[in-house]
Amino acid sequence: MNRPASIVALAAALASAPASAEPAYEIVLYRVPDPATADAERARAEQHVRALPGFVGWTTLIDTSDPTRRVDIVVWRSLPEAQAAGRQVQSDPRFAAFMASIGAVDGFGHFREAATAE
Repeated sequence: MNRPASIVALAAALASAPASAEPAYEIVLYRVPDPATADAERARAEQHVRALPGFVGWTTLIDTSDPTRRVDIVVWRSLPEAQAAGRQVQSDPRFAAFMASIGAVDGFGHFREAATAE
């Protein structure tokens, strides 16, 4: 099975990121009342997020049975950079329209990769 290009791109970006810190995976589950508006605002927001320190990649998943349900996976070089970016997104007016396009947040968290047995 082929993975979507955006997931492959996240993996490639992580592989090329400096290994000095453990990456942080920011996962947000949310609902949007107007998918077309949310998509447009997310695209605008992503252009600004890409300039934030530590940004590695962003992909959005859409529920196959309900297009108003979304999952954003944003990868950061480190947890401190993810947290700083979150504070900026909450306060920077450039992100206001994207934040307003979200009807409800169903879940949010920062995650790290689980250790694997070798």
